[in-house]
Amino acid sequence: MRLIFMGTPEFAVPSLVAVMEAGFSVVSVVTQPDRPRGRGMQVRPTPVKEKALELGLPVMQPERLSNPKWIEVISELKPEVIAVVAFGQFLPKALLDLPPKGCVNIHPSLLPLYRGASPIQQAILDGATETGVTAMYLDEGMDTGDIISQVKVPIHEEDDAGILHDRLAKLGADLLVKTLRQIASGTAERHPQDHALATVTKRLTRDAGRINWHASSSRVANQVRAYTPWPGAFTMLENRRIKILKAVAKPDSVEATPGRIVSISDDGLEVACGQGTLLITHLQPESSRSMPASSFVRGYRVTTDTCFT
Repeated sequence: MRLIFMGTPEFAVPSLVAVMEAGFSVVSVVTQPDRPRGRGMQVRPTPVKEKALELGLPVMQPERLSNPKWIEVISELKPEVIAVVAFGQFLPKALLDLPPKGCVNIHPSLLPLYRGASPIQQAILDGATETGVTAMYLDEGMDTGDIISQVKVPIHEEDDAGILHDRLAKLGADLLVKTLRQIASGTAERHPQDHALATVTKRLTRDAGRINWHASSSRVANQVRAYTPWPGAFTMLENRRIKILKAVAKPDSVEATPGRIVSISDDGLEVACGQGTLLITHLQPESSRSMPASSFVRGYRVTTDTCFT
């Protein structure tokens, strides 16, 4: 079965590799243009482009898929199906209607929950105990198409977004191969989503991780997990950004201003929240290395009078 693969970030790389290893005929890979990224903001190819070139696959990088030129180019390749994994652009109707077997997408949530750009982070932030991946047919909406199948996985207490991302990327790759085989054999099912149950997530910004100390300690602990590794949960100390890398919620409330350090021990820094306290064990001050809380206390001379904002 001739297919075009569309994807951009690391999440999509296992799916591309799995499709190739399964023996499908990938006639082209479509990914986002090279853009500045990373600490030095140097122009770099997308992870999918790097893997596609390594596999010897032709690559296209349209700025806008809605440009008729790209639709014509893709049409000439005569794909039977288009497989999409975290591509980053909406497919125009002319492209959705092009492959006779449809356009299939892998989304890292149990749709209709957590549609949109940050489903992994939002599931952790909400304290969800399970999530999964969904194989679906694309339509003109945002993650609104008919569901083919889903696979569920638990969210463990120690999972952060990076750990869960990698697990779902592998799970999604396996599900994509299974789904493509079903499509090829004509056995793929279609189940309309219940749109009344839908929730929508937003694209994350660098400042999304700022901690509100008036929230409960469990909410703040979830925020630390949800925004690791990016954009990072952070607080401010004397106009300096401090990333909180690892922390544990404690239910016991204290009489203290939210954000104030209430105790310092070998275990870490205990900070008052709106409800309960947060035990911080690892931090990373801006322009510095990550460190255990004990090193932070020595280097930054914090006391039980110190208050994060």
